[in-house]
Amino acid sequence: MLLLHSHNVSVDQIEKLREIKKRRGLSYDELGHEIGVHSMSVYRWLKYGRSPKSRAVRRAVDQFLDKTYTKASGLTAKKRLKKSKRGQNS
Repeated sequence: MLLLHSHNVSVDQIEKLREIKKRRGLSYDELGHEIGVHSMSVYRWLKYGRSPKSRAVRRAVDQFLDKTYTKASGLTAKKRLKKSKRGQNS
């Protein structure tokens, strides 16, 4: 498994990761493993609100959230983003 190190994720993504971690009862190691990042990166994001600047890390988080929320809502990340942008422009 490729481990990516700590960088920066958006506040919205951090909240979603916290929710998933809590709802599923995951450790930082387990959540990091599912995303494909080091557990300390996940810890820093959730504890201190730090976020990844690396595109690869952001992409990994986006893919994880997309996979997780697609199952729950039927919406992909791109569709959610478009829907969100339309709501802001109204």
